[in-house]
Amino acid sequence: GFLISDIPLIDGSSDNYLLVIDAADEAEYNGRNPLIDLLCSKAAARLPKWIKILVTARSEDYIRHMLSSQKGYEIDLDCVQSKEDIEKYLNYRLEKYIESGEIPPETVEKITQRCECTFIFAEKLCDAFETDRSVFFDLSRLPTNINGLYFTYFRRLFADSDYEKTLMPLSVLAANGGEIPTRLM
Repeated sequence: GFLISDIPLIDGSSDNYLLVIDAADEAEYNGRNPLIDLLCSKAAARLPKWIKILVTARSEDYIRHMLSSQKGYEIDLDCVQSKEDIEKYLNYRLEKYIESGEIPPETVEKITQRCECTFIFAEKLCDAFETDRSVFFDLSRLPTNINGLYFTYFRRLFADSDYEKTLMPLSVLAANGGEIPTRLM
């Protein structure tokens, strides 16, 4: 998080300011998205004209419906251009390993398909490869999506005995959707 004191005072006297809200779809709770609701509320409509808001989110039905009256631009992540961009990124990041023969060129194409147009997945797979060269030896062992990749990271961070002890409190936190008093931990 951040501290409110870290935010510079903005008076709007001369410049426009851009507020970027990335991954707004992650604020979903019980089938609704309070962040999107707020952005579409009358309160948000009363913001000064010099405050501009850029929201990124997955194209989910609820979000599309709520934002349909707003000015916006939808980026089709399934388009050929997105896949080409990810393939270029993978080739760039893995260039020295491809040139040395450590990674066969066709592996990049297979990884591009696995990424499903998610750049962060491509980036994290490259990071994982740079840490552990065996990551791409058996592509069937690669996580099928970003959630699987994070789950794999989590499993590596904790020894088997620590994993079970850590999983329960994290599951309670995730299921609760809010703060849990320290006395209950």
